[in-house]
Amino acid sequence: MYDKKITSHEPTLLILLLDQSVSMSETMTETEQGEVYSIAKIAKIISDTFLYTAFRQCVRGNESKAYIDLAVIGYGEGTRSAIQKIPLEQFPFSVKKLEDTYFAKNDSDPDDDSTIPKPRLEWVEERADGLTPMLAAFTKARAIVEKWLPDHQTSFPPVIINISDGMPTDDQDFIEILQQSASEYSFHLGDLSQTPLMIQSKAIRELGTDDGKCLILNCHISAAKVQQFLYPSSADEAEEIDPFAKFMFEMSSIIPKQLRDLGRTLGIPLESNSRFFIFNAELKNVLKFMKFGTSKSLGKDASSLPDKS
Repeated sequence: MYDKKITSHEPTLLILLLDQSVSMSETMTETEQGEVYSIAKIAKIISDTFLYTAFRQCVRGNESKAYIDLAVIGYGEGTRSAIQKIPLEQFPFSVKKLEDTYFAKNDSDPDDDSTIPKPRLEWVEERADGLTPMLAAFTKARAIVEKWLPDHQTSFPPVIINISDGMPTDDQDFIEILQQSASEYSFHLGDLSQTPLMIQSKAIRELGTDDGKCLILNCHISAAKVQQFLYPSSADEAEEIDPFAKFMFEMSSIIPKQLRDLGRTLGIPLESNSRFFIFNAELKNVLKFMKFGTSKSLGKDASSLPDKS
């Protein structure tokens, strides 16, 4: 399980859900040179780096190969394509479309040691407006997965990555639980399993291919200079950090053994029940999270993506 090689005959599906709500406009960091980076800008850099890595891993010679299908969904003022030149109606799209849909090119290499590396190519629009319709984004992701799966049952299973700085504003049941907890001065949210977003994420995690169930990865980034929380294995432990951490923890997939072994080679300490979830993460840990979570989908290196077309 979770060991299927990616080929042009058996591509995989990667879906990126990108919070583009107004709270993402907050300043996350500032460089020594005085350049200000909002959470939205950091999220854009993460997303473009992810797309560039996917594109680069699928190039053979002078030609890109259809090893990966992609969807990049922004959510804020509604749900929309986060890629300027590819409309939502065309999702999922082949990685080959990245070749002629970028709008900017940088001289720097995303593999350099800069504190905030610039991706070589840029596709993702930087936005910060509206609320946080995370439920709508997961609902759209589920529809894309269900559309894709029937023709790809022998492929590596889909991976869904959610990058956000805050709580959903379109899951009323969760909001009511949170408000009730606050009114009782309690830090315990109780049972979240019947909230619409939890039901939606569970439904996605129960879908899959012959090679395994779909994987949901949650990455929380924020402007708050507080404790990081990386790959937890306990909901109670998550709730002690922040009530919303428990919510994102329970939405996230348990890391399969095959991927835990890979994570350890990247220097990530993982337990048997560790989840694909990081909270209040620094940029370097977010980039490592993205690399770890998609390593099997993208191939550990170029040679692990054989072309059988």
